[in-house]
Amino acid sequence: MSLQADIAKVREEFDQQLESVKAGKESVEDLRIAFLGRKGAVAALFSSMGAIPAEDRRAAGQALNDLKHSLTAEIDACAPVTDHISDSSEQDLDMP
Repeated sequence: MSLQADIAKVREEFDQQLESVKAGKESVEDLRIAFLGRKGAVAALFSSMGAIPAEDRRAAGQALNDLKHSLTAEIDACAPVTDHISDSSEQDLDMP
């Protein structure tokens, strides 16, 4: 199987699991770990770069990086936004 086909397969699997995250069946963190973790699907694709001919590595690396950035952006968009609460040392409690 070519790297482009593997990338398309990972992208398809990600889209399916993203839908289950949006439906509340899975957590965003589980999705992130499954695809972007050290032993995730994207890391497995990066480890297969050694088998690619040298003249094709640049394009393959760019495609993998694009996939990684795309998945990261979609996961970040699904993650709940946490309110930033500053440290108590920065707050002036004497103010009314």
